[in-house]
Amino acid sequence: MGRVAFLLNSEGIRTKRGGKWTARAVRDVITNELYTGNYWRKRACRRIIPGSTKIEILWL
Repeated sequence: MGRVAFLLNSEGIRTKRGGKWTARAVRDVITNELYTGNYWRKRACRRIIPGSTKIEILWL
């Protein structure tokens, strides 16, 4: 993940807050369920279907 951070920084791509990328920041984005397509709110799971504009809602 350090290499990914290095490549992002060398391309001038900044984080959401305008900072430089670190290995930990890359890992946090990769493992964050909001970015990976799983989003929990109250008692439902919203999953963005890859390659589609549809959102699947699973009630628990």
